[in-house]
Amino acid sequence: YAQGYAGTFPFEATPTGYVWSTPAAGGTVRYTATITATTWNEVGYLIAGDKPPVRIFEMNLQRVGSTQWPEAGALNAR
Repeated sequence: YAQGYAGTFPFEATPTGYVWSTPAAGGTVRYTATITATTWNEVGYLIAGDKPPVRIFEMNLQRVGSTQWPEAGALNAR
């Protein structure tokens, strides 16, 4: 529900995070997230027909500390 687009997409919780997918031109984009107490890794693959999946997105986040957000404000980027 952003920039005028809306949709309801398949979402599956996994023991280590989640998987969700969305239609894309020529196929499907599947995102897989792995979450630990200190990290969050998410990768997205374009899956088009019989072609091998192509990685189109990767995000790696690392927890830098605790906060009382939103009451105490956000942590500064490091």
